[in-house]
Amino acid sequence: VSRLYCRYVEATALSRRAVFDIALEHLTGKSENSLAENQRIMFLSAVQLAADCVATLMAISGGRAVVEKQRKLSGFAPFYYPIGGGGNFQLRRYELDGNDFVFGVNLEARLLFKIPAVYRSFSGRIIAEEVENTTVEIINDGEVVRSIQVDGNADIAVEVENPSGIFGLKVRAPRGKGELTFADGVFNR
Repeated sequence: VSRLYCRYVEATALSRRAVFDIALEHLTGKSENSLAENQRIMFLSAVQLAADCVATLMAISGGRAVVEKQRKLSGFAPFYYPIGGGGNFQLRRYELDGNDFVFGVNLEARLLFKIPAVYRSFSGRIIAEEVENTTVEIINDGEVVRSIQVDGNADIAVEVENPSGIFGLKVRAPRGKGELTFADGVFNR
């Protein structure tokens, strides 16, 4: 079921990006994909999600459901992600490197996920490179559970009990300089 939830979040994110791309095409005449390609992405996403729902129901009804003890953060697609930032990330969103989400710091950035309420804990790290006077807030169930001030380079351990709902990072930086990595994130049952 948690895998199905990840697929749902991923399908929603893919469709949201396609709709945004269609709007850009309409407004500016420029887009990443053609209208037909964006429609294909949305259609395939919906069909794959429906197939995953049927497969999950069949596995549960047949007693073949598997409980995963751990899930990597990269198994979830963010529904809200940072766009832009300084240096290599101007006018771009995050990069996914294995299980690490890397993004440029801008004035206000968010990397947020929708997490089912099935995990006991989350552990990971925030790695900062050349940031200035930056506030990083850890969000769990839509609330700030920890606020960290970072200046320069840092490697900060993150532990969250009972991660669920809207989960992730909110970042504020007056100058929008440097990069952050939300690294090695793992949810445990």
